[in-house]
Amino acid sequence: ALALEPDASSAAVVLAAACLSGGEVRVPGLGRESLQGDVRVVEHLAAFGCDARHETDALSARGFPTRAAELDLTGEPDLAPILAVVAAAAARAGGGTSRLSGLGTLPGKESDRLGGLAALLAALGYEAVAGADVLTIGPGTRKELPVVLDPRADHRMVFACALLGLLQPGIRCRSAGAVAKSWSSFWGDLERLGARVQGA
Repeated sequence: ALALEPDASSAAVVLAAACLSGGEVRVPGLGRESLQGDVRVVEHLAAFGCDARHETDALSARGFPTRAAELDLTGEPDLAPILAVVAAAAARAGGGTSRLSGLGTLPGKESDRLGGLAALLAALGYEAVAGADVLTIGPGTRKELPVVLDPRADHRMVFACALLGLLQPGIRCRSAGAVAKSWSSFWGDLERLGARVQGA
């Protein structure tokens, strides 16, 4: 029989959502020995002050991000949309400015995720500056809501919009159906986990 691990990229979204919303999540079937680089999300969440860890055969996370972090995401750049939101949450909680590096591949993804992330965060008033392969995120000044965010029809950018919505009610997301590329039931699953999701 062939045993397949859960998708670590999708698990990372749920683990971050738990931290941002005051919940707790445990994802079985993904351990420290996984070949998927995105399991390192728990190490990155811990760098922001979350209680996130590798268990024997699971990943778990809880606890709001409270401090800034400097992360090298060269090995797992697809985590950048998720961790940029975690950095934003930490910044607004008084944690300071974070720096995500190793992001040189992001402009060539389904959208320019590096510039797109800076634009999403700036639309909400965060200080977000994109360089050639770096994104810095500081607290900035809150913008008046509601705000409509444009994820550029990119599924991972839609995940970032959803996580931002956990931080601030009144956020709407264009092309929300783009999640179908990797997680067709995402919005329903998010609701089942306790989030309040409103349609257009």
